[in-house]
Amino acid sequence: MTDTPRIPIWQLDCRVVDLALVGSFDWQELANLLSSQHAAMPECRCVVPVSDRVVKAVHDLCHRDGPVARLVQARLDRLHRAMIERVAEADAHALVDLALRGTFPAGAYLPGLVWAVFTDPRPPLRRALPTLLVRLQHQVMRHACGADRDA
Repeated sequence: MTDTPRIPIWQLDCRVVDLALVGSFDWQELANLLSSQHAAMPECRCVVPVSDRVVKAVHDLCHRDGPVARLVQARLDRLHRAMIERVAEADAHALVDLALRGTFPAGAYLPGLVWAVFTDPRPPLRRALPTLLVRLQHQVMRHACGADRDA
């Protein structure tokens, strides 16, 4: 794996944290992670499903440098190691061009691609992240609505 330091999870945009968590783990895995770190889930008398509360609890803990954030980062890095290596070996400008002009490939490896690209510290990728995130959101929404076309 590359020796270049990755962008830590607590410095990422909320949307990227959500995409990484929901795309990479099921809520039970996240609940077990919370339990293993003795992190309590806040009490809630609301009607929000427990799965959503678990994801939110982990998400919130990932916004600061702490044991849960470091554990989640390590697990994501391990889970998506192959994609991180592929992205690290690719030309940063070519990745940006592809992402801005093309579409993100759908499939099981999309969470790994998101994690690898959005934690890559190279300046061309860092500058393009806001635009890349909007394009990704649009593509995911079009797919969810059954309108798989690039407009």
